Amino acid sequence: MDNTRGDSDAIGGQTYAIGTVETTFPLGLPDEFGLEGAVFSDFGTVFNAPEKTETEGTGFCTSNGDATVDKCEVHDTPDFRLSVGAGVIWQSPFGPLRVDVAYPLLKADYDEEELFRFSVGTRF
Repeated sequence: MDNTRGDSDAIGGQTYAIGTVETTFPLGLPDEFGLEGAVFSDFGTVFNAPEKTETEGTGFCTSNGDATVDKCEVHDTPDFRLSVGAGVIWQSPFGPLRVDVAYPLLKADYDEEELFRFSVGTRF
C-alpha cells in the first residue's frame, strides 16, 4: 500500500471551509409540473487531521502487520477542491426530489469522484 497516493482510509480533519453557489431557473414547462433546473459550484478544503498514530490498533492509524513498519503516516494537506454541476429539481408531493450531475475541476489524484447524485429532502 502506498500511502503517498492516498490508498488508505480517510480519517478526516478538524478544520474545514466549504461553500456552495447555486442558482435555480425555470425549465419552460408549465408550473404544475413542479420542475426547475439548477446550476451550482461546490468548493472547500479540510485539514488539521489528528496526528495520533499507533500500531496497537487503538488510534486513527494502524500497522498493516509488517514488523518493519513501526508507524503509519498521516498525510494532511489543505488542498482546495472545486466542482461544477447541473441538476433538475422536482417539487413532488413527497418533498423535493433532485438529480445532479457534477464534474470536478480541482481535485487530488486520490479523490473518489461522485459524478451523479440523487437526493430527497425538504426546503426551509
